[in-house]
Amino acid sequence: MGSWKFIHFIGFVLFSVLLLSETCLASVRKFGKISPGIQGAPMDWIDNDGLFLLSNQSVFGFGFVTTPQDVTLFLLVIIHMDSRNIVWTANRGSPVSNSDKFVFGDKGAVSLLKNGSVVWTYKGA
Repeated sequence: MGSWKFIHFIGFVLFSVLLLSETCLASVRKFGKISPGIQGAPMDWIDNDGLFLLSNQSVFGFGFVTTPQDVTLFLLVIIHMDSRNIVWTANRGSPVSNSDKFVFGDKGAVSLLKNGSVVWTYKGA
């Protein structure tokens, strides 16, 4: 009977270590360049606090943050990583839901879509 308690104890410890390990708490990070054609919704990057692009020295992050008024609505932002201050936002007047999309188009233009309609776009130089 004592051996079953020991086995349960070891099982509990191993399960706890698995749950507390960093590999369980974070998604896979990718390094390199993004290519045209990438798209995604705020929920696609939830494991990275909504951010999907970091500057070379990780000083700034680009992605989604929740609005102060409603945690189910999101803004597309650039933030200063150390202070977490928003330095730019694309859609302050028209927040998007967790299923709306950011699209990096085939020709280099970027757009933010809300219910399939363009909320913000930048066509480049």
